[in-house]
Amino acid sequence: MDDSGSAGAVVDCRQERAAGGVSKVVVGAVGGAVAVGWWATRCAGLMCGVGCWIHAQQLVLVSSTRQTTRDRASLD
Repeated sequence: MDDSGSAGAVVDCRQERAAGGVSKVVVGAVGGAVAVGWWATRCAGLMCGVGCWIHAQQLVLVSSTRQTTRDRASLD
């Protein structure tokens, strides 16, 4: 009775499981990186939008201050 064939099959099965586990880890890591990248672009867009809104508010404030100064100058 020779068990060398069955032992080889067990080793092959273990190697396939290990390779499958590695591929799942790689797929998970790539998926995680894609998710992080997606959220990073969304947050960057949100921060850009907030920054643009703040800048617009500052421009409105500056222009209204200039108009008030002109109105005061014309009253004198």
